[in-house]
Amino acid sequence: MTHTTPPTCARGIHRDGTRPPVIGKSQLCGRCHTQFRAAVQELGDLWPALTKSQVRSAAASGTTQRVQSSNRIEAGSLWRPQVTGALDEIGDWTRRLIRILAADPRNHVTRWPTDPQVILYAIARPDAARYLTHVHELAPAFVDDALSLRLRANSVLDSRYVRRYPLPTDATCRYEISDQWDGSDEHPCGAPLVATVELEDAGRDSAIRCTAHPTEHRIPVDQWAALADYLEELRG
Repeated sequence: MTHTTPPTCARGIHRDGTRPPVIGKSQLCGRCHTQFRAAVQELGDLWPALTKSQVRSAAASGTTQRVQSSNRIEAGSLWRPQVTGALDEIGDWTRRLIRILAADPRNHVTRWPTDPQVILYAIARPDAARYLTHVHELAPAFVDDALSLRLRANSVLDSRYVRRYPLPTDATCRYEISDQWDGSDEHPCGAPLVATVELEDAGRDSAIRCTAHPTEHRIPVDQWAALADYLEELRG
């Protein structure tokens, strides 16, 4: 009698040195299916703490006073760009997964949530998670992303604050971004720019950052002159 070896998990060798067999017709082992739901659930649990720790008032140095959500950027307010960057990455990832779920003809949900925390909890539901990790061809990547984002979310909660100062309203981010998995449909980011200054040493690692993608869209000191020239051209 010929015995066939069952397919093993597409995520390769796990931390314990094993490569477990897949579950059913999926590409992943049972552990990976469980880890995906747990990671997404934890991201939802962490979301309020992340949003609350982004910004503190300029008058709140040494206190826990926070700035209320607003489009106005307070000069000198304390900001954690790493937290904002993590929130942006998590939010972008969840929106992409919701679009995938909404496109699945087997889904009968006509209205999906828009709040990122609610989206995360929706993705962690057994029916949604099963489709993403048992059926979809990108299931291994989804698990990798969920675990990576959970690690990042936990790590940035202890990141340091910088002071941020608003720039003229026509100073907007020119980095190209895309909302698609394949990077198509690129367009300028367009988010406001701010100047950031380190609390301990104002001359160290000062930068101009995008308020939406501060860890990726960053303009170092040696490029400030080029930005100033660009703004002068815009103003005629």
